[in-house]
Amino acid sequence: MTMKMPQYTDADESFYLNISMLLHIVKKASQVFEGSEPATKRQILNFLLQNIVLDGKKLSFTLKTPFNRVLQANSSYSGLPLKNALTQLNWRVIRVELDAFISTYSISLS
Repeated sequence: MTMKMPQYTDADESFYLNISMLLHIVKKASQVFEGSEPATKRQILNFLLQNIVLDGKKLSFTLKTPFNRVLQANSSYSGLPLKNALTQLNWRVIRVELDAFISTYSISLS
């Protein structure tokens, strides 16, 4: 049982580092988007959205996972849905996608 404690500690540290990086990127997302060329804006939207349809002046879309889960959790008054959403995410996949996004758009985390 004592051998598992370092694994839990490492997992906790990794979780908090990933959350911190995600929140940092989200805080700068608006600035990155506004200062981008149309092709880059399209890539950002494709990263976040799916099922994009423009019907006249009405734009319809669905957020991709995990962004849809964060939005769903945010719409609740309790922190429990957010905790559940965050624990159900595949953080390894998210980390790979975020690393690709950061390197593609040359985003500095400092």
